[in-house]
Amino acid sequence: MSFFQLSTFNIHVAILLFMPMFAVNSFADTSIPDYRQMAQLAEYVGVDYPEAVGNGEVINEGEYQEMLEFSSILLAQAKSSEIKTLISKTQALEAAIQEKLSAVVIQQLCSQLRTDLLEHISQTALPKQLLPAAETQSLFLSHCSACHGTQGKGNGPASVGLEPAPTNFTDRARALNRSILGLYDAITNGIDDTAMAAYVQLDEQQRWSLGFYVGGLAFEGSPGTSTGESSWSLEELINYSPTQLAKGDNGKLEKAAVLRASPEVLFPSAQSPLTIARN
Repeated sequence: MSFFQLSTFNIHVAILLFMPMFAVNSFADTSIPDYRQMAQLAEYVGVDYPEAVGNGEVINEGEYQEMLEFSSILLAQAKSSEIKTLISKTQALEAAIQEKLSAVVIQQLCSQLRTDLLEHISQTALPKQLLPAAETQSLFLSHCSACHGTQGKGNGPASVGLEPAPTNFTDRARALNRSILGLYDAITNGIDDTAMAAYVQLDEQQRWSLGFYVGGLAFEGSPGTSTGESSWSLEELINYSPTQLAKGDNGKLEKAAVLRASPEVLFPSAQSPLTIARN
């Protein structure tokens, strides 16, 4: 998966300039487990595994080797945590990938592992407000469309030759297993062994807005409407994928899809300074 690059040359420059030291070192030094990055990595494996294996056979050797590498990193960090449940679940995931089991099995294992990992991370500082839709779209076009395309389909002019290829954000099957937190962390930290660099030059509101924007592209036109009322908290809607939120309930899955398509309803309307003064 690739994210927000302007050109192959600029990608490599950006990786060198903007990749945070902890994003590199936490995976290089497996003696220091970083549960949040482990959760990001587990989600990445679950989403990208179908690109590597199909019907029990390797269909993309490069992707498959990446799955093996990432599952090995997860296991090493789990062992350093000395938490038995994390160790057993990462061992099961690594074995399942080595045995080339189905994508459904891998995604279930990744989802279970990620749920456990989220219990060990500190509470996320939630966004208080997103940028206006037009401003977020402009931000996407200026920073992301060269690789991901103007419609987010992963077919931008700079995508040619990139391996792994840029994400197609309009792919609903993939989006159902992506969390907003995972997208935000990918934008913030980059992703090792891919062309995705860290975008620390963007502020938190910009990164959250982009995360919600690309996380909703696959759900545009979802049936139903949302009033902003939800049985889920904002933290749950950010931390978990629609599949995790629904837990097999198709009705809940569609509600999650609607909220992903129209995230602005989750935030109070911003008042102009003049309105605040009048009130």
